[in-house]
Amino acid sequence: MNPERVARQQRTRDPEAPADGDGEGARAPGDGPASPRVELTTDLIVDAALAVVRRHDVAGLTMRRVAQELGVAPSALYYHVTDKAALLGLVTGAVVDMIELPGPEVRGWEEQLRAFHDAAGAVMPRYTGLLPLLLSDPPPSSLRLADYVVGALREAGFSKADAYQAFMVIIQFLVGSWVADQAPAGRPTANRRELLLRSPDRGRGNLPFLDDLPLDAAGDSGAIARLGMDLVIAGLKARLASGGGDEAG
Repeated sequence: MNPERVARQQRTRDPEAPADGDGEGARAPGDGPASPRVELTTDLIVDAALAVVRRHDVAGLTMRRVAQELGVAPSALYYHVTDKAALLGLVTGAVVDMIELPGPEVRGWEEQLRAFHDAAGAVMPRYTGLLPLLLSDPPPSSLRLADYVVGALREAGFSKADAYQAFMVIIQFLVGSWVADQAPAGRPTANRRELLLRSPDRGRGNLPFLDDLPLDAAGDSGAIARLGMDLVIAGLKARLASGGGDEAG
């Protein structure tokens, strides 16, 4: 594994932990101006950008804020990062690097997919502003995620095409579920319950299949995510049983 990626993973697991190994003067977010002796590196800049994203989301990421995080002039960043678009690409790659893929102790493609779901879900919901970029312009490091899922499905007997397309289905499902859980005011569970509770049609026979729905069923994000993954896996099992594992031509 790339040593720089390992170092970044160790730093970014704990947002409050100080950076180390990237030059004298590195600091944790909020510690005040960095030492004048700080030696900027691309990794230091990415770490500072991640700290900005955690506090202000992607919309609040600017080169000026990153420079303030590091205690340097904005112009100093451009020796290492050409522009904000390039920085966003690096930040997206760093977030993907935080996803720790399941180890060899996880066996069987169904359990491997569930473990992948859990691993990605432990990281990506904190950075939902990056999700459109992850889909439209995925970083090179995302290929290791694809390789893990495709490998699990290929070993189960899926064709190359089905295995890769299944990976895309899983990613799109996960992204959709993460975005859905970032409702306005950060209250997705309450919002779904209240939608049913406040509906003028509830209890009047206009929603016959929802009238007796337990309100908790509408708001349990964890249960919804687990059911979604169960449905994806059930669909893949049916596909495999119907001959989806056969290579075309």
